[in-house]
Amino acid sequence: MPGGPCVKDGKAAIAVVLLRDPDLAAYEEPWPPRYGFHARILKAIRANQPRAVVIDIVFEDVRDDPTIEALAAELDRYRAAAFRSTAPPSASTDHCDRRSGRA
Repeated sequence: MPGGPCVKDGKAAIAVVLLRDPDLAAYEEPWPPRYGFHARILKAIRANQPRAVVIDIVFEDVRDDPTIEALAAELDRYRAAAFRSTAPPSASTDHCDRRSGRA
């Protein structure tokens, strides 16, 4: 199936963004990535109008990074977008079976 088994109407039922070293190198980002880089990724996700977003980012060390304002502003935009909670998919046949990847 083009686009994978969990794609319906050109949109993935679930998407995961994972930042790896090659990804950071492609964007010339250091490790850890600047706060502004996280903001750019979140902006791109928001532009696709997801129904829900789960953000799991660990910022362990205090950094002198002026781009934190961009991240704070993007997180404010997420709050303003008021993503609502959605019920889990029903048992109908048109949802993605997360264990097998089958539709």
